[in-house]
Amino acid sequence: MDMRKCGETKTPAAMEQTISLLRLERWKDLFLPMMKMLAPKIRACSLVTADSFFTSKLVLRLYAEHMENRTNGFDSVTLSIAHGMEYPVHRF
Repeated sequence: MDMRKCGETKTPAAMEQTISLLRLERWKDLFLPMMKMLAPKIRACSLVTADSFFTSKLVLRLYAEHMENRTNGFDSVTLSIAHGMEYPVHRF
């Protein structure tokens, strides 16, 4: 298991390994750019979680639309846990 904490968008792009679990938090405005950058590295059937969906709806609107669009390779649902958690699974 390899865990990485990435605080800027340049760090994850250099990763060579594939991703089986991705947790997005804090910088909501970076969720969509981060997903687009990391999507090719995410394995099939991998889980992506993103928090605070109910409290950050406006900021996360484009991210949510992207993840809920099945052509982007994810099956996604928002769970009523705490402040809302987006729970997408990569299909490819």
